Amino acid sequence: MLLLLQILEKGELQVSGKEREAQLSSQFRDIATIVMEKTINLETRRPYTITMIERLMHEIHFAVDPNLTSKEQVPENTSDAYFLQR
Repeated sequence: MLLLLQILEKGELQVSGKEREAQLSSQFRDIATIVMEKTINLETRRPYTITMIERLMHEIHFAVDPNLTSKEQVPENTSDAYFLQR
């Protein structure tokens, strides 16, 4: 019993590869959604689709940091040029 309490206090949770991949994929989509809500296409004045944002994020090799929230990974003043150049 004492050993279990010690493990719970000092141990780290081990996550399988599939769980980690699912969590990162979900967070990637959350970030894309936040960016989509904050940006518009300046030529058409219409919002970008989630698919377009995700494709751009893949193209620029956007890496999700699992230690930060999705909101913390999106720049506060997201703009077309900034996001595409990141």
